[in-house]
Amino acid sequence: MLRGEWVYGTYCRYGREGSGKSYIVPENAVVLFNYEVQPETVGQYIGFRDAKGRRIFKGDILRLTVEKEYSHYWVIHDIRTINPMLKHIHKYEVIGNIHDNPELIKE
Repeated sequence: MLRGEWVYGTYCRYGREGSGKSYIVPENAVVLFNYEVQPETVGQYIGFRDAKGRRIFKGDILRLTVEKEYSHYWVIHDIRTINPMLKHIHKYEVIGNIHDNPELIKE
């Protein structure tokens, strides 16, 4: 995040193995312009959108409300996580992510 906002773009790693640094080159930017990031906070876009049209990223927390009193929650760990829910992915809503909203994750 940059000043509290997520940066969207291409993930790059420069330097030698074990001592390199990770960066995000923002969308519509040149390679010379980038932000240093912590690799564990990088979320890859998985190619799908939620019920409101928002892109779904690795690390997002999704909710499917079946009835007013029952909801189903899902954390996107990688593309394989969504295989069981693919048929209904367009009905889920992104409600947060594991970095900004760890309180939403229940053991």
